[in-house]
Amino acid sequence: MLYKVVDNALPEEGFEEIKKLMLWNKDFPWYATDQVTFGEQGTKDGRVSNSYYLTHLFYYVGRPVSLTTLNLSTFLPVLKPLVDFLEPKSIVRIKGNFYPSTHNLLENDRHHDFSFSHNGAILYLNTCDGYTKLADGTKIDSVENRVLLFDPSEYHNSTTCTNQKGRFNINVNFF
Repeated sequence: MLYKVVDNALPEEGFEEIKKLMLWNKDFPWYATDQVTFGEQGTKDGRVSNSYYLTHLFYYVGRPVSLTTLNLSTFLPVLKPLVDFLEPKSIVRIKGNFYPSTHNLLENDRHHDFSFSHNGAILYLNTCDGYTKLADGTKIDSVENRVLLFDPSEYHNSTTCTNQKGRFNINVNFF
């Protein structure tokens, strides 16, 4: 699996603005999702490794558009430094993830974001003991302002964390 890790990816001012918006901001809307993955669900004994997390959908091209709901979040402009860094030709989805802390580190079931080959980026918003595990077993630590570039159509895992109140990142699927 090919991947690239870029530390200190975004300019400090732009990164801090994103972090200020998403970490512990009482006005930022997080939405509970009762299932972390939709791929290979369940552990060997049939339990789901982590039954929930919180998300914020900034943009999704597959989301229906109507006169009352657009396919983007009003907070999308704050992500300009990330979009500028990636220089996408087309964006499929931008999603914020908040994995609440757990007593023991939980590795969520492996999954792929979409079944078609495309580019993916994960921007880690805080440093913690959580990580992203790639298909070949490589673990990419959650380090503040680190970007992981990879093909998210390949299986990978997310985790919780134990040494912070939560693990925060932004997932971008693009061409």
